[in-house]
Amino acid sequence: RLFFLPSEKVECKVTKSILLPELDLIEWVDREVYVIFDSDINANVRIQAAEQRLIGMLQSRGSTLYPVRLPDGIDDEKVGADDYLLCHSDDDLFDLLLSTLETPESYAHPKTLREIMDTDYPPTQWIWDKFVLEGEVNLLYADGGVGKSMLALNLAIHCASGLPFIGDRTKSTPVLILFAEDGEAEVHRRANAICSSIKDQNCKQRGTTSDSSLKKNPPIYLWCNPVDGATLATIGDTGEIDEESRLHNLRAELKKIGKPTFVVLDSLIDLFNMNEILRPPVNAALKKVLGGLCREFDCTILVLAHPSKASKSDGSHYSGSTAFNNAVRQRLTLEVVKGQENLEMGAPKALMLSVAKSNYGSDARKEIWLSGCVTTPPIPETPQSIKLQRNLILNEVVKYLDAGKRVVKNNGNHGSNAVSPKELLKSLKSKKAIIIDAKKLYVQLEKLEAKGLLRYIPSDKSKSVTRKATYEKGPNYKRQSKLKRRKGKRTASSTASSSEVPDGR
Repeated sequence: RLFFLPSEKVECKVTKSILLPELDLIEWVDREVYVIFDSDINANVRIQAAEQRLIGMLQSRGSTLYPVRLPDGIDDEKVGADDYLLCHSDDDLFDLLLSTLETPESYAHPKTLREIMDTDYPPTQWIWDKFVLEGEVNLLYADGGVGKSMLALNLAIHCASGLPFIGDRTKSTPVLILFAEDGEAEVHRRANAICSSIKDQNCKQRGTTSDSSLKKNPPIYLWCNPVDGATLATIGDTGEIDEESRLHNLRAELKKIGKPTFVVLDSLIDLFNMNEILRPPVNAALKKVLGGLCREFDCTILVLAHPSKASKSDGSHYSGSTAFNNAVRQRLTLEVVKGQENLEMGAPKALMLSVAKSNYGSDARKEIWLSGCVTTPPIPETPQSIKLQRNLILNEVVKYLDAGKRVVKNNGNHGSNAVSPKELLKSLKSKKAIIIDAKKLYVQLEKLEAKGLLRYIPSDKSKSVTRKATYEKGPNYKRQSKLKRRKGKRTASSTASSSEVPDGR
């Protein structure tokens, strides 16, 4: 079949990276396609760029593309496909198509450095400054339960409302989210907490009781734990792509939105049926399927993923083939700050968001607190967060005591073996991301004394051997430790007993 489309209409639509409805109805997989623009394309860089965008869109849908160059008319007059057929036969046209297969015209010519230097390109753009690169596939790796889905939903709401997110600028954009595991009820609960937090923070900053910066109906569209699955494609070991219905649905929704969209996909394991250890399928998933969506719709994609146990140990923080790192321009990690891994479920945790790889940015890092909403230290004062601070202070004091150090109440020179409040605050900030002032530290230490978890022994110079001041473990701390040890022994004993129960055979 031959399709003749007005060049100005094609150019307008291709600039927006949206296929015409007539073209979108065609099955493009395994189809050979000859793209014929007017003959003036060789002298027009803008039309060449439009051609490459069209070729990229059709290639992402499984077609083989051959760009065709028409000869100029008399006196170098511009010639289109319809003009060509007025003066040539059908056989001439098909001979021209066949010659395309045999000549260098079947591939995109390299550009000279001067052509590139003479073209105006926009600077590197970000959906979220320093962290999410616009127009590209971004990966965010974090352990299950750390909070990457909550972080992504927070970012989505801020982007859709055009609000800065934890101190950095975002780009106002519609958002499309695919949550493969979280249902609508859970998203409702989280979104309520996020929106309330945003309103409270903005009202405090403005000194008002109402807030108008959060959009009433932000342009966010969600698939929540879809019953028909989240798989976009099945990819063979050599990179061949078999598209699933979810990918067609995703294209349809992006086309319906009609604007460059921020797409969040949670999580990677649910998106593709493929061998993650091999490079060809991973490259096909990230560069052709997801990268094809970026090129076709000018969208930005953030994919949430889980690191492997081995990668957390060696510091690489991703699983499978090295293509997961090499095929993307931006890769992030989200980790619990060391020492807080075993906090009770639901307690606010100090997290470190880091840029593990960035081709166009910097190795940015950001300490954050995640407790429904996302904030930067210091942690907001809530009953839950105050309890968390107290527990972390207790653990830090006990750690010093177990190491043979003395922890004292006052700053000053107490000897090399002593830890002053100033040093304790510094240690809490660097190791636990706890940022509090000295007054609050004293309040928390007094609470720990009142609860019998710590006891302070003042100095006594009246004795023959001068007793130096220090905290020591209180009676309730010791009692708690014994109870925990007994509970651990009972759990281990019951587990061993259950494993010895006969299977009935």
